[in-house]
Amino acid sequence: MFFYVGSDGENPYEEALTPWKPDDRPEWNEISVDWELLRTWGERFQGAHGAHSWFLLWLPLRKRRHLLSGDESRAIIRRFPGDPTSGNDPTGELAFLDDAKLAYEIGAILPLLRHLRRVEHKDIEREDKERNRFVVRLDGTPRLLSDFSEFPENVDRQIRVDGQILLEDGCPPLSFSGVRIDSCDVDFAAMKEHEAWPRTRYRDAFQREQEEKDNASPQGAVLFSSGPLAAACSRLQWAVFLPVEGDSEDFDHDHGAGHGKRIHSLTLHGQFFLDAGRRKIQGSEHLHEELEALGDSGIDEPSLCRRWNQRLAQDVVLPLVLPALKHYVSQHKLSDEECGALAETLMGSRWFKSFRQYVCQNAVWMRTLQSGESPGWRLIVGDCRSRLRPVPKPPDAAPQRPWKVFPRLVDCNVVPYDMEAPGLRRQSPQYRWHESEIVILLSRIHGLFTDAPAMTYLADFLDSCAADCLSAEAVQDKLLLVLRDGLRAGAPEARRKVAAKARRLVGFVAPERRLTLSSDLPESVLQDLWGIDVPVLLVPRGLEAYELGRALPDELALAEWLRALDRTLGSHDAEEAQEPILLVAQGLLSALPADDRWRFLQREGNRRLRVVGVTDARDGTRKPVSVADIQRVREAGTLFRFVEGLRGRQMGIAPELAATLPDADVWLVNKEVHDLLRERRSQSDDRLPSANDVRACLAAVALVSRGRLGDVGDRRRLLVKANDPGTDQDARRGLRLLLHGTLDCRTIDQARLRVSRHDQHSAWPKLWTGLHEGDGWRLIPEDLADAIPEGQWHAAGVHPIRPRALIDKLRETEGQGIAVPEEFSIEQRNEILSRIEDEDLWRRLPLHTTPDSVLVSADRQRVYLAPSRDTGPLCGEAILIERSGHPVVAQQQDRWLRPLDRTSAARNAASCCDVVT
Repeated sequence: MFFYVGSDGENPYEEALTPWKPDDRPEWNEISVDWELLRTWGERFQGAHGAHSWFLLWLPLRKRRHLLSGDESRAIIRRFPGDPTSGNDPTGELAFLDDAKLAYEIGAILPLLRHLRRVEHKDIEREDKERNRFVVRLDGTPRLLSDFSEFPENVDRQIRVDGQILLEDGCPPLSFSGVRIDSCDVDFAAMKEHEAWPRTRYRDAFQREQEEKDNASPQGAVLFSSGPLAAACSRLQWAVFLPVEGDSEDFDHDHGAGHGKRIHSLTLHGQFFLDAGRRKIQGSEHLHEELEALGDSGIDEPSLCRRWNQRLAQDVVLPLVLPALKHYVSQHKLSDEECGALAETLMGSRWFKSFRQYVCQNAVWMRTLQSGESPGWRLIVGDCRSRLRPVPKPPDAAPQRPWKVFPRLVDCNVVPYDMEAPGLRRQSPQYRWHESEIVILLSRIHGLFTDAPAMTYLADFLDSCAADCLSAEAVQDKLLLVLRDGLRAGAPEARRKVAAKARRLVGFVAPERRLTLSSDLPESVLQDLWGIDVPVLLVPRGLEAYELGRALPDELALAEWLRALDRTLGSHDAEEAQEPILLVAQGLLSALPADDRWRFLQREGNRRLRVVGVTDARDGTRKPVSVADIQRVREAGTLFRFVEGLRGRQMGIAPELAATLPDADVWLVNKEVHDLLRERRSQSDDRLPSANDVRACLAAVALVSRGRLGDVGDRRRLLVKANDPGTDQDARRGLRLLLHGTLDCRTIDQARLRVSRHDQHSAWPKLWTGLHEGDGWRLIPEDLADAIPEGQWHAAGVHPIRPRALIDKLRETEGQGIAVPEEFSIEQRNEILSRIEDEDLWRRLPLHTTPDSVLVSADRQRVYLAPSRDTGPLCGEAILIERSGHPVVAQQQDRWLRPLDRTSAARNAASCCDVVT
């Protein structure tokens, strides 16, 4: 029951009301009340506050004695908080009266009440003793739900109020701000005219119960309030003037609701229909669902009430949350951190996740950034929402970084917002950068390759904000161009300092649009390359992204790059940079498909470009050459590939070949260049010979047609390592040329080459030369013969000199084969004579020596072996032969020459012949 006592200043009023009709529970009408006591308390409060009129409501606590029959089973609710017990309140129903937060909870709803201004909580122990628990009052502030007549400045049917709820006894005040609107939507009027619209009972002036249509109005209000962290309660609650318990949600202080020294609460008011228990909004579990069409029939009162509640929540109350939040933040000067904490709390609530689309249907609440100002929280409404664009959060110390990094941001006509801040908006991502806007931003960038913080901010932007547009051709073109311009403008030392940042930025260029330079280049060379306008970014070594570039440049672009490198290699100061430039050229050429490289280099405009690196086998130096040069050397057979093995790259026998061919170019190429030069990788016959390929080296010698051959020592060193031609006829020809050393005779393949054995007397090679006048080239120097195994002689057409064959040759020439006998030493002459068994041939050879050291033949009639003593002068044609010191020749002389004794001498003198002196 409810007991009312009041006075209008002149007349007293008192009444006891029950929820029952008089005929339902007639016994409730017989309850007696001490009205005098109630009036005494009312007048006591009136005197304390000087009120002209007053009103008192007494709510008696239920007790068991109130049960008329004493039967607890007849009690509607079996709780009796009014009965004294040792536990003081064992059911806990009155515990809220001792809650320290009660004053703030009551204060938070005062702005929603049209007339109540002051609430006192007292303990009355006796008539003469009372104790104030708290006093809450709201003075001088218009009420959020007051009549519109109290707000003459209102023009859009929105009412905004703000103020403070004061608590006495030194307690901190409670701040609040609220927004209210009364909708004029015709749908609400249509629902109120529907036949199923709820009806309400009331008592007329004659205390007769009457019935009329419910006077619910499409009114909505949102109230934000804040109180001290230690005393207030952070909560979201729905209300119909007073909060309803069933749909509230306590905020989690750990997620920002308690940031700073105060916490924030949110109350959502609407003239909703409540359920039968008056604790929840009717159909609250359906408030977030889409509305169904209102038909002409088939709808009952509960369905109509749920529809009313849905429309009221979705289209009136919830869209007020963000305007109310803006008003609250503005009026109470919430800091940037407090705004972020409050937004994070709301965003993380179950309520927001359910009603996000309605809260943000007309506006969003974002932390935006503005040129020339600090970041701040703004309400973005209407079409302006389409201009929202995310940007990384700038450092607190540099809030203008977006405009510094992107000078053309002002030209994009967008509203940048902090993408890391917890904004209240529809499901994200929702606001994206357009391709054209990204192109504008990238057309001018500050601090590329010089300013590390700016580069980090740019990379964060591309990674988190522009990812959807990065693959677009226009964006890639602009990004490539701005990075290339940045590389050209930045100093090498500055680039090295920001290398890590640069690698990240380079990674945003598609791998198909960039190539990494394979070596460090002088800055002047880099500048030349970057100055060529091609749609591929050349990335300096050390700045490449994790995923390597794999661009396939068109041949015009590649030719431009290689011409720039060729110009540098042709300058007088390019020696130190030669190797890096060659490595870079090799890397650029490798970007072409393998089958296209040689064809590209063979083109007329490219054949003379010296961009291929070879190693000169003569001195081991690297040198740049052109494809035309390579073709020439390759045709000469002196182009080889390095020997690759466990000990690394080896030059093989190429140095010995180079020494042997002093006028020829003998070059070596590495595997990369070798692959580059192969016309068709699938054909094994297109491979260059290895520098250890003996037959290829010998064949190279065979191809020499002009110039010089190395001396015997050079040729011998090569022969020691290359002496097996196998069945290769060119290699055999080269081997023979190394042996005989006569270029003019290099094609004479069948002539036998002769060599003297080690134990053979020197007389025989000399004799062989005399007997083969014009064929002396066929006689191999003994040192060269020693360089090859004797087992290889036959394959090369090499044969030893045989004395017997030479003697036979002498016999054929009847001893005329020795044209200049003086070229033979006495030992050589004796060696030849000693080996001849034919007396006639022995006599005919002009190798006999007279006592006067004259060489003569012994085939005349008057030839005598000179005596051991002088026999006087001789006359006639008599010839004396000096006795040889060679034992075999001496025996031959004794056998085949007549001695000059006294008889022979006298006979000769008598004949008056010529005297031999």
